[in-house]
Amino acid sequence: MLSGTGLVGRVGFSVVRVPTLKGRFLLDLCRRLMFEKVYAKGWSDELRLTVRHLSIELPAWEEEINSANCRDNVVNELLFSMICSKSQFGIDIMGKVDHKDPLFFSNFEWKRFENYHPSKIDGRYWNDADDIDLFPSSKK
Repeated sequence: MLSGTGLVGRVGFSVVRVPTLKGRFLLDLCRRLMFEKVYAKGWSDELRLTVRHLSIELPAWEEEINSANCRDNVVNELLFSMICSKSQFGIDIMGKVDHKDPLFFSNFEWKRFENYHPSKIDGRYWNDADDIDLFPSSKK
């Protein structure tokens, strides 16, 4: 499902999957939503603008996030999924967010997948619209 929705992409002809820009954006947006829900006193103007451009409606600030209301709103569902990823799988998406100086963007190190690439002929991992040129100095 992650591949089908474009959240992860395949490295060359291997079975290795890496997050795409779309996938990293979704994780970053989820981090921002959770941070504001837990640490802020309300939804920020910046977040309101971002979700408005995505045609997403923020839930009421006071609304509790639980299994009963997680299907009422896409933001509630994302927040509840983050809670479940930690409680059910031990994956804390907020684990690396510094609560005193938060950054809500990925700094994904693409070079760590360099050895998995079966063919570096054109210096690209795949040809999706949102891929990144991993070897900008290579000749194409």
